[in-house]
Amino acid sequence: MQSFMCSKQNASNAAVLRDCARHSLYVRTCIPVSCIKYWLKILDMQDDRFVKKCYIMLLKDDSNGKVNWATGVRKCL
Repeated sequence: MQSFMCSKQNASNAAVLRDCARHSLYVRTCIPVSCIKYWLKILDMQDDRFVKKCYIMLLKDDSNGKVNWATGVRKCL
């Protein structure tokens, strides 16, 4: 990657990819794009919706140390 971007040999791939507005393979495979889109959709919902209430419960569990879907999204972002 470094030789393609004319950067120094000791430059990290992550830094070079960031300069290109690209993400590492880990970030792209950590959580599917569909999960992120669904998360954004949940955030836009009104608080009285059942799905939003469930998400809020997941956030509370996450803050208490329980690992769940919200934990995975938080760690990836």
